Amino acid sequence: MQEIAHAEKLFEEGVAKDYIKKAKILARKGTIFSKLERYGEAIDLLEKSLLEDNNSKVRDDLNKFKKLKKEKEAREYINPELAEKHNEQGTALYK
Repeated sequence: MQEIAHAEKLFEEGVAKDYIKKAKILARKGTIFSKLERYGEAIDLLEKSLLEDNNSKVRDDLNKFKKLKKEKEAREYINPELAEKHNEQGTALYK
């Protein structure tokens, strides 16, 4: 979290007046959020970074984070208890 605060401080102080520097800061901040598994925020930051500088590595990371977000959401959606209850109800209908 210290890295995030540092990146925000640099951004606000105007150190990043250059578009490429702004893009790098946004991309790094996005990478930090991805490591925290906060993929939604990471994706937003990488998209902003691409607006500043169209970098192929950032584009690749963006696609990777979108895929990881989708996989995480799928894992969170799976509920074994609910699936078992549904199976019990389904088998009861066929008896």
